[in-house]
Amino acid sequence: MMTMITDWVNNHPYLTVVVIGVIFNSIVNVVRAIAWRNRPHCSCHEFEDFDDFISDDIVNKKKPQKKVNGKKKGSRTELDLTKILTERFGQSFSRSVGSGNRWSQVDHLPKHAREVFSGDLVVPAGFRFVIESKGGYDGIDMSSIFVRGNSELDSFLEQATNDSKRCGRKPMMCWKKTRKPWLVFILTEELGDHEFKYSMKYGKWTAVALEHLLKLPDSFFLETNQAINE
Repeated sequence: MMTMITDWVNNHPYLTVVVIGVIFNSIVNVVRAIAWRNRPHCSCHEFEDFDDFISDDIVNKKKPQKKVNGKKKGSRTELDLTKILTERFGQSFSRSVGSGNRWSQVDHLPKHAREVFSGDLVVPAGFRFVIESKGGYDGIDMSSIFVRGNSELDSFLEQATNDSKRCGRKPMMCWKKTRKPWLVFILTEELGDHEFKYSMKYGKWTAVALEHLLKLPDSFFLETNQAINE
């Protein structure tokens, strides 16, 4: 058998090359088809065709990005907020114990402990506000909340209000949509004579950019004996 194959190859060298090429190409196509069928499903890449997938995912060895879940996203947002506030006031802000699912742990605590751990952030002594932090929730349409309100946004503000009742500090809700600047919702009555060029009213709340709110003097945020940067 081998002798016959050898003789045939020797007598038909060019045809042999063609046959080998066809076989090799068939094997490659099978491998490519298997790779395509078993490709990872991810939102980070949109491949125009089969070859895009092969060159991007196999040749370049790029791994698909994993979708960040809501809990991790919220944690990152809170950490971002603590850094902003710590830098602004020169005092330490940190995430609260059990942030995001804390009331089962906080309600039964003594008063002085509730004052520390209420809200999503642990704030310095003398800070007048309890902070509820929200990250994401990109589906909330800001253009329609003034027509019929928004139950999800209302629930955030209710959480901030409940935080305030538990610890005796003023409510503040900080919210950051994906790739958008921080917004702060604060009770309008708390602003007193302070005004902003850009702000909006929502019920009894006023929303303003965090960067603009933080330009107010320390005495707005801190008890008198704690204000250090007038």
